[in-house]
Amino acid sequence: MKTKFFSSDEFCKKAASISNGFDLFDWICKVPIDSLRTGSHRVFENIDDRPSSLVIKFKSIVGWEILELGPLEGGHTYQLEKLGAKLTAVEAHPENFLKCLIVKNALKMNASFLLGDFSEYLKKTTKSYDLIFASGIFYHMEDPIDLLWQISKRTDRIFAWTHYISQDQLNYTESYNKKHFKEIEFSCNYYRYEYDKSREDRSFAGVGKFSSRLTKEDFLKALLAVGFSNYEIVKDEFEHPGGPAFSFIAEKNKD
Repeated sequence: MKTKFFSSDEFCKKAASISNGFDLFDWICKVPIDSLRTGSHRVFENIDDRPSSLVIKFKSIVGWEILELGPLEGGHTYQLEKLGAKLTAVEAHPENFLKCLIVKNALKMNASFLLGDFSEYLKKTTKSYDLIFASGIFYHMEDPIDLLWQISKRTDRIFAWTHYISQDQLNYTESYNKKHFKEIEFSCNYYRYEYDKSREDRSFAGVGKFSSRLTKEDFLKALLAVGFSNYEIVKDEFEHPGGPAFSFIAEKNKD
C-alpha cells in the first residue's frame, strides 16, 4: 500500500500536526475540519441524511449499540455517534481502516474500528446489536442474500442503502445464478456486475472481482424471508447517477 507522501521506511520530519496524518492519503470525503484538504463527498454532514433517518424512524438512538459495515472513511460513523449511538465499524480495506483511525483521532470519536471481513465477523461473533448499518454494501457483495442472512442472526433492526437492478435493466443484464437456502425458503436471480475497470478507481469499494445485484422486489422479499417482517422504504432514487438505488429500515416483530 502506498501513501501519498511517505514510504513505509521513512519518517515524517514535519512539525507534528493533525494534518500530517491526513496528508498521507488522498481522500474521498470532506472531513469537517476547515484547515484540511480532503475530499468532496459530504457524508460527515447531515446533508447526507442516511444516519438521521434512524432518528426520524425511532425518535432516538441514544445508547444504541450499532454495528456499521464498511465505514469507508468514517463519515456515517461520525454522524451516528453524534446522534448518541455507540459504534463498532468493520472495514476490510487497510487504507480505509487507517483513514478511519486518523479521522477518529482528529475528531475525538469514541467509535471502535476493526480491520477485517465483516461477513466473517458476523459468522464468528456471538454479540447482538441494536441495529446494523449497511450503507453502500450489498451491491458490492458476491452473495448479498447470505450477508443479509448473517445480519439477521445478529440484530432485530437493519438500515441499508444499496443499488438495485431496475426492470428496464433486466433486458441487458445477465442473470447468472439462482440462490437456494436450506435454512429459509427463498430463491432469487442474481445479476452479475463486473469490477475489472472499477478497480482502477480509488473510490472502488468492492472486495471481489464481481458482485451480484438484485431487483428491489427480490431484496424486499429476502428481508421477509430472513425474518425482517416490517420494512419501510426511506428513499427510492431511481435517477441516482450510479444507477437506481434505495434505502430502507427493517425490523423483526417484537412478539
